[in-house]
Amino acid sequence: SHKFAKSNYFVSCFSTGSASLRWSFPENGTTNSEANAVTGDGNGNVYIAGRFNDSLELSPALIGASNGDLFLMKIQISTGNKLWAKKITGLGTESVSSIIYDRANNQAVVLGNYEDTMYLGSTKLAPFVKGNKAVFAARFDSNGTAFTLKAVFESTSDIELLDADIRTSSAGYVVSGRFKGVIQGPLLVSKGGYDIFMATVSANDTKGIVKGYGGNSNDEGNEIEITATGITYVHATY
Repeated sequence: SHKFAKSNYFVSCFSTGSASLRWSFPENGTTNSEANAVTGDGNGNVYIAGRFNDSLELSPALIGASNGDLFLMKIQISTGNKLWAKKITGLGTESVSSIIYDRANNQAVVLGNYEDTMYLGSTKLAPFVKGNKAVFAARFDSNGTAFTLKAVFESTSDIELLDADIRTSSAGYVVSGRFKGVIQGPLLVSKGGYDIFMATVSANDTKGIVKGYGGNSNDEGNEIEITATGITYVHATY
């Protein structure tokens, strides 16, 4: 059983055959935290990304800001042991939307939204418009070393990434979400309220093809998935 004094992240591993619980991590805690995304690397490890306030109860502990920071954690599937945990910090409110594993480069890519200056190691990422949401990509190698922190999508108003999936036929990934205002780069203009956007992104986190869809009210691309045959599906609301 789990014993949590506050809202606390956890990840559980189940056997595929019997659906029996193999392990949960952590088994207890008092951290105000949440896990938002999970992915595997195909090499016996799982990566979890989320958000926490003040501190994350680990050894050593991750110390964050009172307004919240982000974390990325690597766990060995066979044992349930944490291998490492890293922090992404910022001056505003950041969130995790998705995490993918780039097997070609052996890198975990955390994708999410930010509205003020972010920091990853010595890298500083300023917002396009302070207070408006933009999309970031933070890369870590398999040892937990911070690799890059980049702005992927920016708008004159908000742009929010809601989901991502790794491409199987070529390098990079695809994303979906919602935006209003004007997306920078292709200068894609929303038609009213929030519009749906979907896009391709390269292996160095540079946007490629960007498409927008929407009407006079709020629309959003909630989930995106690439099938084994390379067809992309978007689950959206309007």
